[in-house]
Amino acid sequence: MAPHELTAAGWPALDVPAARRVAEDVAARHGIGVREVFRYTYAGRGAPVAVFDVAGRDFALVPGGAVPLGFDERGWTPSEEEMASFLGDEDALSPAAEPVRSTPYEPEFADADLTEIRARLARRTTRPRVVELPPLLVAVEAVAAGSRGHAEVAAELAALGQRLPAADEWEHAAACGARSLFPWGDRFPSSANTVDPSVPNLFGLRIAHHPDEPELTADPGLVLGACAPGEGPWFEARLAHAPAFRGAPAGDRPLFIRAVLPV
Repeated sequence: MAPHELTAAGWPALDVPAARRVAEDVAARHGIGVREVFRYTYAGRGAPVAVFDVAGRDFALVPGGAVPLGFDERGWTPSEEEMASFLGDEDALSPAAEPVRSTPYEPEFADADLTEIRARLARRTTRPRVVELPPLLVAVEAVAAGSRGHAEVAAELAALGQRLPAADEWEHAAACGARSLFPWGDRFPSSANTVDPSVPNLFGLRIAHHPDEPELTADPGLVLGACAPGEGPWFEARLAHAPAFRGAPAGDRPLFIRAVLPV
């Protein structure tokens, strides 16, 4: 197994036989099984997906190396429906709304509104950057933490040789190298843009798919993958699908655990 094969630059280029060889090497190193290796296309991009059996749970390979993170809002322009939701329209971006306002074109907006919606995204997302991350095996599905607190969860995972993801690791696992607002592109889910956030991403993970399922990270004070609790415009709820989204407290909602296993 060559080191570059486990990087975000090298992994997508592997064919299935090469990816299976890498997966079998990883599995042998950790004493775990390989469930399946296949080529997968998501949002117009292709890469291998390697799924492992880790004590009866599915984990997928997330390559590391130098990876791009964050979102640059300066080149982003909202659709008409996205702007309407941002400005307080309760029906805009609702999955039940008539698909009349989301348009493929970029209409003219008041300069002040466009400046403010971009400023909101800048405040709620991480800044563009390139970071060096290790390759990981990441749980395909998050599981409920129940009554367990952060310290108890961390101790239980450590006993298994696992841990909670760092914030940058979680963001990379959700973004899969995409520089757009969402892994599938820049448009919010809506009745017109019928993307399904629960579909596995390019790494084979179901992550950042439910706005009311905050996931624990290595930072006890930071949960990711969920919108702010309570009622609000769909614009705010849909932002939870953005890997770079930050700032939503857990509130009284159940917490979820996505374990990672260092490769």
